[in-house]
Amino acid sequence: MAGSVHRQIIDINNMLLSGDGTPVKVSNRERSHSTCDCHKNGFANCNHKRWFSQPDVNWGWDSSRNLFFYGYNLYLFTDAESGLPVFPILEHASRHDLPAMLHGLACLKTFFADWNISALILDAAHDAGAIYTMCKKHNITPFIDLNPRGVQTPEDKGYTIGPDGVPICPLGLPMRPNGTDKKRYRAKYICPMTKYAERLCM
Repeated sequence: MAGSVHRQIIDINNMLLSGDGTPVKVSNRERSHSTCDCHKNGFANCNHKRWFSQPDVNWGWDSSRNLFFYGYNLYLFTDAESGLPVFPILEHASRHDLPAMLHGLACLKTFFADWNISALILDAAHDAGAIYTMCKKHNITPFIDLNPRGVQTPEDKGYTIGPDGVPICPLGLPMRPNGTDKKRYRAKYICPMTKYAERLCM
């Protein structure tokens, strides 16, 4: 890492980071050892405590392969300009990418307080209010895929989106700006045929 910064491959004064988690499987089953002699004495099942060689490992869901795995969730921050990994952190396998990202970023900023992160590129698993609030607090520009689950498409609502990003009403007219929803970080638009919208255009 230090060598990449010294060679100016990575610019820590204006970092564009991408982040994502990946499953790390360590075994096919839980690995533990008994702390008693019950098995030697003919008792197959007992309730005594067991010793786990990796107590921080647990079960998680691998959505890309549609199966459960036993291991870790490796969350990795990568420099988007050079493609080089800059900060990995091992989380519980059961931890979702969203809290893993928030924890990883907090650790990154603690260890490397002089890094200036200007933007974050994240997938739809990170499309949540906590991420946008954190980015606003630290002056980070987020580039996050919108999560389509439970959200109606523009066509379902009776309008389309123009090439400039402005909604087009069912009559084919561009809708008028109507402020922003600060809590949801969204721009609002209003029907162009209402009298209120006419006042906005004056």
